[in-house]
Amino acid sequence: MNRILIASGDQTTAEGVQYALSSAGYQTAVIADSQQLMAFCGQHTPDLTVIDLDLPGSDVLSAAQAIRSETRLQNMPLIGLAGPVSDAEREQAKVCGFSALESKPLNLPNLVNTVQTALNSVATNITPMPAPKPAPVNVDVDRDPVGVLLRQTSEIRTLTADLKPAVATYGEEAPELFGYIENSGNQIQNELDKLAEHGMERSAVALQDKDLRHDFRNMIGSVTGFSELLLMESGVHGEAREKFIRIREICREFCEILDQQKAAAA
Repeated sequence: MNRILIASGDQTTAEGVQYALSSAGYQTAVIADSQQLMAFCGQHTPDLTVIDLDLPGSDVLSAAQAIRSETRLQNMPLIGLAGPVSDAEREQAKVCGFSALESKPLNLPNLVNTVQTALNSVATNITPMPAPKPAPVNVDVDRDPVGVLLRQTSEIRTLTADLKPAVATYGEEAPELFGYIENSGNQIQNELDKLAEHGMERSAVALQDKDLRHDFRNMIGSVTGFSELLLMESGVHGEAREKFIRIREICREFCEILDQQKAAAA
């Protein structure tokens, strides 16, 4: 499974890139500034990093050069996301280690192809995970989307309860990362419980509200992001790894239901 780090301070860009790459079968993690980029690469070894050249913090090109100076990261492809740039700026990015620049606004299918080409060029031995199948549309989702989301959230919380006793063995940062997953899961549960109190029909209509869906997407995005980070820890393997992968799959299904409610509201 290829592990891809996404560095972007723009939430819309980060979410779009993460969704496109996760849907293509890649394991992803997202950070939001140059300092986090340096810290993450100091502890982990992604197979490829996508970097928004507008990333907040210190100079992005200098950060890229510093990353590539690490022996274990010398062959890691860097894909840049950039607005209009001159030929000189493209050449500078190339000198700093970027193998490609994708223009913004992004064409996400093109980005996925660029990522695959870059990974193939370094002949990694990690096989990309097959893209998950979309959650089937059924009567429950059509009539009671909040009820379906509650069942999904319940499964996430059950999995986190199963994983918690061994959290200290997953890695040095694992307890903190795991805490974010737990807190977000509890927050989602509480908000869904409030919706469900209004009954099936009213709660379904309420879920078509744009701001409410945005709040749920942010919360489930936190579960996804920190699960992805934990999957990069060397101590997560075997049954624990399978459970974190399942959490990630549930998060994707959760987002698909939110997207269905967006379509219903249109």
